Amino acid sequence: MINLTELILDPEKSYSEAVYADVKVPQQPDVKYQIAKDVYIRSLSIPIPNDLYVGCRNCRKQPHCLNTALWNVSDGQVVMNQEVANQLIDSQSIYCSDPNKQVLIKNLVNLCDLLNKCNEGLSGELLRPNPVTTEFCRGKFIIQDEYVGNNYKYKIAIDPEFLRSLVQD
Repeated sequence: MINLTELILDPEKSYSEAVYADVKVPQQPDVKYQIAKDVYIRSLSIPIPNDLYVGCRNCRKQPHCLNTALWNVSDGQVVMNQEVANQLIDSQSIYCSDPNKQVLIKNLVNLCDLLNKCNEGLSGELLRPNPVTTEFCRGKFIIQDEYVGNNYKYKIAIDPEFLRSLVQD
């Protein structure tokens, strides 16, 4: 049985080990010396599973692919542990039951949307990082940049840590 995490981390090694375990060296009767398994394997024409290697490389790019509690192998299929997945999804959620704080947060979201729209209308000149914008955003907003065309496009978003501090009682 191949360990899924080991396969994703080092598919070449896992494939080689699987081939080594699968190959049986034919025994020659009436021969004093037998061929070594390693030598016999090297003499075989074994296909290279390029799709497997590409798939493993793509898996490693995913943020939670190596979370061993998140994935199980059942009947030869990779199955997600839904309870762990829900905990992971919910781990970064922020909840607020105070109606006054909900209104404040909604207003902050609307402020970000309005500033981002105005910045877009002003060709990115409103939110360009400079000492004033940086100080305005410090601890409350995050300046996000995206390279579009030949220049950067800036947006602001609420800093999650600031949001968490707002909802704490």
